Amino acid sequence: MDLTNAFVFIRHLNVAHHVKGRIRFRIGPTALSSISQINPNEIIAFIRSFTGIEDVRFNPIAASVVVYYNPQEIQPRWWEQLMQSHQSEIPQIFANLKRRNDYVSSY
Repeated sequence: MDLTNAFVFIRHLNVAHHVKGRIRFRIGPTALSSISQINPNEIIAFIRSFTGIEDVRFNPIAASVVVYYNPQEIQPRWWEQLMQSHQSEIPQIFANLKRRNDYVSSY
């Protein structure tokens, strides 16, 4: 799975709501140009590949993504770090998370 476009896409997300254990992102209107190049199922599978991610729900009609996570494994401030980072830093931020044993990375 080539995640280059996914990392670009992340820059178009805005935090709509965040409580410990659940974060909802709005997909910004600027994402429309890059969304056609992205398979949402690949992004969901990638996000679910990390220990601490409990569920990911993508709603194309509402233009939102909701991530349920275990705050004991992924600190809430990690999401802030992700959203404030430069696009080139995103792969390293994800690399700092622990992967589930059954996931094979190709990025």
